[in-house]
Amino acid sequence: MSNIRRRQPTEAEKARIQTAISEESTPQVIAENEAKIRRLRASKRSGGTVAQHVIGLLRKRKAEEDLSLSELQARTGIDSGNLSRLLNADEPNLTLETVERLATAMHCTIQVTLQPVE
Repeated sequence: MSNIRRRQPTEAEKARIQTAISEESTPQVIAENEAKIRRLRASKRSGGTVAQHVIGLLRKRKAEEDLSLSELQARTGIDSGNLSRLLNADEPNLTLETVERLATAMHCTIQVTLQPVE
């Protein structure tokens, strides 16, 4: 086992670190960060992005059909590890092709509706 020796920060580096910490600790920055956190939590509660909503629907359908990942892998040809990552991701990266493969495997059709923003 080797010993790794880390150098100590210089006085200038220490000063920059202290400045950054004090800038991030101002009431305004703290309030802005708390507001960002509230918005993120609200978007997750409301279904978040379209991809998150679609993944939620696919997870629900998977549960309704009582499908295991290996069964879904056999039906879709998508590796069970990739399926697990996709179905459990906070920020899923979906393609329409993948959604179509999953929907078909779960005996579903896909309907897309575009509505003007009010």
